[in-house]
Amino acid sequence: MTVRPLPRGLTRAPRVRGQTRGAVAASACWLLVAALTSLTSVAFGVPAGAADAVPASDRPRPPVIHESFSPLLPCNRQTTIGAEGCEEHAIVAADERIDREVAVIFSLLHDSAARTRFVHAETTWFAYRVADCASQADIYEAGSEAAVVAASCALYGDTARSADLRRFYEGLAQGRPHVPPLP
Repeated sequence: MTVRPLPRGLTRAPRVRGQTRGAVAASACWLLVAALTSLTSVAFGVPAGAADAVPASDRPRPPVIHESFSPLLPCNRQTTIGAEGCEEHAIVAADERIDREVAVIFSLLHDSAARTRFVHAETTWFAYRVADCASQADIYEAGSEAAVVAASCALYGDTARSADLRRFYEGLAQGRPHVPPLP
């Protein structure tokens, strides 16, 4: 088996054609590397008060979740890999919803320092989600169900984060005219 570089945002261990899922410890390692990769690939912005001296291209931007389910597994609840595929499809949809929510909230933040803190919170949350789900999958160490548990955990994490973002949005929007709706 040839070792390939980790694709950006990889959240599941790569499969070799004809082989079943590997040990959960290997998956957890890939998940941790994916989290660290995502943290280093997102710009955290600039320190408070320095926004005016920094070019617009260096100012914080809303983070975007990048999953590397390439290609997405087909959804089929009758098989373990198919169940993982169903979770992958749901995770991608939930990630896209979070990305839209994050973009709206980011636009409502009042300055570069607030945006920088928000970007940091989002990237830290994503790293937590990845590590937490890898840990929960350890229950099924070396079993084929581990990847399904990790994916199910990620979907649950996305749902909880979306609820948190909605509460944050409600606080930001309160009393402000002409606020864009949250998707």
